[in-house]
Amino acid sequence: GDIEYLEVIAHNLHEDPAVEGLVIVSRVVTEQIEAEAALRASEARLRDQASILEMIATSTPRADTLAEICRMVESQLDDGRCTILLVDELRNELVHGAAPSFPASFLQALDGTKIREGDGVCATAAAIGETVMVADVLDDPSMSKYHELAQEHDIRGCWSTPVLAASEDRVIGTFATYLREPRTPTAAEEAAVDSV
Repeated sequence: GDIEYLEVIAHNLHEDPAVEGLVIVSRVVTEQIEAEAALRASEARLRDQASILEMIATSTPRADTLAEICRMVESQLDDGRCTILLVDELRNELVHGAAPSFPASFLQALDGTKIREGDGVCATAAAIGETVMVADVLDDPSMSKYHELAQEHDIRGCWSTPVLAASEDRVIGTFATYLREPRTPTAAEEAAVDSV
């Protein structure tokens, strides 16, 4: 049931009396095609990372840099939209970092979310320091508080990954991806998020 890629060469030997037909030679090149695609994706991620480093080095405003990170990951997803929420340690809540593909009303609804387990994917990811996935927001009881928001913004599947401080094991934000269909991320989508 898997798709295989073939390289096919056909030789017209109709006029050769020994053959009087076509000779077709083929070989499976699936691994080569997949390796080339993986290499292109890796090169794109490296270019994206270099671009972000340049933004940081040139003191690009944080909001612009975070929005660009979201856009870069979104370009590698099938149909995902991303947000970055930052931890406000004094108030123990998540505040807006970036969400370039969502309207302001979506951001306002998430801004100030208390960091605690069971209060949505981002709050839970920040609280436990682990990635949280929800295949269908509308069917998950822990997401009932967000059903209306999800319907309004065409969100079904979502996942959130905690962003850890480089020097210590402390959550400083979350990177969330929202999907229009009920499902969990593919391996390629997880790799795109992990590459940030």
